[in-house]
Amino acid sequence: MRTAIRLPLLVLGCAALVLAAACTSSNDKLEPATTSVGGLPVAEQTLPEGHPTVDPAVADLPVEALLSETDLGPDWAQGSHADDPLAPADSYFCGKTVPSLPWTQVAQFANDQNSNMMIQILSKFPDEAAAKAAVKVERDATVGCSTWSSSTGADKVEWNIESVQTLDFGDEAFAEKSSTAAGGGHAVDFSVMVRKGDVVILIDEGGSDVDGAGTISVARKALDKLQAAVKSQ
Repeated sequence: MRTAIRLPLLVLGCAALVLAAACTSSNDKLEPATTSVGGLPVAEQTLPEGHPTVDPAVADLPVEALLSETDLGPDWAQGSHADDPLAPADSYFCGKTVPSLPWTQVAQFANDQNSNMMIQILSKFPDEAAAKAAVKVERDATVGCSTWSSSTGADKVEWNIESVQTLDFGDEAFAEKSSTAAGGGHAVDFSVMVRKGDVVILIDEGGSDVDGAGTISVARKALDKLQAAVKSQ
């Protein structure tokens, strides 16, 4: 599930995390929302112009499908990526390239209490078969392979896969926990991928100590939020 956020190890410099992409370039920290706990204005929550989507012809998901600070609780602050756009990045499993999921909507958050960071990716596919195939590629990448890296260049960071588990919500879902000691520190990454019809949800939380049960709970909320938003369209 590293498809969305396997980036250079700003990790241990950016709240000890692999979500380097979730940090602004100005100070390596997420900029907290300046609006109410409802989150950022729609103009800042949606992807900046030019960001890749699954298919330009596919109707974007409503921004209301994304999680907000209200959904996550008082410890989480939403960051803006309007001035420093995030971008998908491929991952490498035992030498095999695993393409990033294309992004339709994205939101990022930082936890004030434990310095963990989280990113949510929503990927809307042209049809259910395409979404199923994308999840299969992600899941199959871990079969017979216990390591992955965020790049193949000088900034390569190698991660050890500690566990992969099947979850019981959505049309299909699974979670993956990885860790790394790169840079002399310790970082944990916990990712949950959920498919509902033609949409894939990715929740990825990282830090020095990540409660996987909490991340799974957030993924359940993300599914509920998606279903409510789509139903109201």
